[in-house]
Amino acid sequence: MASFRLQPPFDILEAINSLAVLNRAEALSEEEMYNLDKFWEVKAAFYDQFLKRGVYARFEDAYIDLVISKKKNIGYRDYLKIDQELADEIGLYPDLYDRKVQNKPAARESNFNIDKSVPLASISDLHRRYLRKRGSA
Repeated sequence: MASFRLQPPFDILEAINSLAVLNRAEALSEEEMYNLDKFWEVKAAFYDQFLKRGVYARFEDAYIDLVISKKKNIGYRDYLKIDQELADEIGLYPDLYDRKVQNKPAARESNFNIDKSVPLASISDLHRRYLRKRGSA
């Protein structure tokens, strides 16, 4: 959003503070929960509008499928890893990143969902509340 000089619809510092509260396994206030939910909605919109269209979209879907096929027990700590750490862990090689995609993928609905029924009591709850949907395009 900063690159496009857009004002976020949530308080960035408060969203970071909410994560710190979760990391201490303390209860979140409604405002802290709101900021995290808004952050996730903005993140989802960014992915859906900028990253899920064009060549990158097909690469990301293939990469996610590959990671899931190689790593059956994905936990919240895996979401904290950089791409290279995850690639090294599952045995990916750099030449996988050099392939070009010829066809553009069709537009599809959002790959993200916020499960507001999942309470956030600790940092480990993030991957259950903020879901990346799997399924057909």
